[in-house]
Amino acid sequence: MQNNRARVLGWVQEGLIEHKDIAAAMQVAQAQPRSHQWRHFIKQLLLWLSVICVCSGVIFFFAYNWQALSRMTRFALVESAMLVVSLSYLRCSGNESLKIALLMAMTLLTGALLALVGQTYQTGADPWQLFIIWSALITPWALLASSSVMWIFWLLLLNLGCVLLFQLNVPLQWLLSSSSNAILLNLVMINTALLVLFELAARFKIRSILSSQLLSPSNRYTQQTLLSVVMYLSCSWAIEGLFSDQQSSYLIFAYFIMTALVYRFVIKDLFAIAVTCLGFLCVSSAFLFHGLDVFHADFLQYLFFGAFYILGASSLMGVYLKRLTQIFNKAEQTVECTDKEQR
Repeated sequence: MQNNRARVLGWVQEGLIEHKDIAAAMQVAQAQPRSHQWRHFIKQLLLWLSVICVCSGVIFFFAYNWQALSRMTRFALVESAMLVVSLSYLRCSGNESLKIALLMAMTLLTGALLALVGQTYQTGADPWQLFIIWSALITPWALLASSSVMWIFWLLLLNLGCVLLFQLNVPLQWLLSSSSNAILLNLVMINTALLVLFELAARFKIRSILSSQLLSPSNRYTQQTLLSVVMYLSCSWAIEGLFSDQQSSYLIFAYFIMTALVYRFVIKDLFAIAVTCLGFLCVSSAFLFHGLDVFHADFLQYLFFGAFYILGASSLMGVYLKRLTQIFNKAEQTVECTDKEQR
C-alpha cells in the first residue's frame, strides 16, 4: 500500500496525473487503507495498550501495597506474572504480533523484578547497574523477537545506563575540555558502533542463534531511530565543543559527509539522508553564529546572515531531497519490473 501511494504521488509530481484525479488514482491503485487494515491496526493498538497497562498495573500495585506485602509475597507475585507470560508465549503459535507483545511484557516484568530485588535487599547503589543489567538480561528476547520495538527499548536502556555510568567515570575525558563533552563523545562512539553493527546485520541478513534474522526485514525503524540519536548527540557534542574553543569539533563535518555518502550510494535511505542534512544545517548554523561572534557582529548582522543562510540552505536541501525521492522511486520501479520479468 505504501509503495502504491508513493508511486501515485510520484506520478502527480511528474504531471502524469492531475490534482483533481488524485483521489480516484489512489482508489484504483489501492493506496488507501481498507476496512480490514483498519481492524488490524486497532487490534495491534489495543494489544500493545493492554500489555503496557497490565505491566504498569503490576508495578504500581507493588508501589502502593509495599508495606502490606511480605517479602515472599512480592517475589511470588512478580514471578507468577512472568510464569504466566512465559506459558502464554509457549502456547501461542503463528501469531507473531502476540509473541512480540508477550516478550515485551516479559521485558517490563524483568525490570520490575530487578527493581524489586534492589529495593528489598538494598543492592545496586549505583542506578546505572539496574539499566545495564536489565539490557543484558533482555538481549536474548530481543534476538528472539527480531522486532524493532524490542531493539529500540533495548537501546533506550543501554543509553540510559551509559549516561548514568559516565556521570561517575568518564572515559576519554583527558582529550576534551569538559566532562559533559566527553560524555557526549562516548555516547556518539557507542551508538555509532551499534549503528554500524545493525546496518551490517540488515544488509548481509545476519542470523542470530534464536531467530532466522537479527532485525525485522519489514522496516528500518531500529536503524533510523539509532541514526537520529547519533545525529542529536553528535550535533550536541560539536556545538558544545565549538563554543568552548575545541578544535576537534570540526571533525563533525567529515562525519556528516561520510554518513551522507553511505546512505546515498550504499544503503539508499532517504530518511537517513534527511536527518543528516538536518544535523548539518544545525551545526553549520552554530558555526556561522560563532564566526559572527568572533567578529563582534551586531544584532542586525546576526539576523540577516543567520536568516539568509538558514533559509537558503534549507531550501537547497529540500530541493535535493525532493529530487532524490524521484531517483529512489524510479530505481525501485526498475527493480520491481526486473523481478516481474524474471518471474
